[in-house]
Amino acid sequence: MLGSVLDEKVERECALLNLDAKARYMRFLSKNPDFSNTVPLYVIANYLGMTDVTLSRVRREMNLT
Repeated sequence: MLGSVLDEKVERECALLNLDAKARYMRFLSKNPDFSNTVPLYVIANYLGMTDVTLSRVRREMNLT
């Protein structure tokens, strides 16, 4: 169990360093489809390492608003 938690943490940190904001959000949606409707957007933005304004822009570009 600890190994899977560590693997997820390393994968998330690599994504923060290597992916742009849109790619990080798309990855988040594919891994956590239910969270986007239950978790406030500012919390998701913080988790993804971006501001809520950036997440709003990404969502608008993806026609999700």
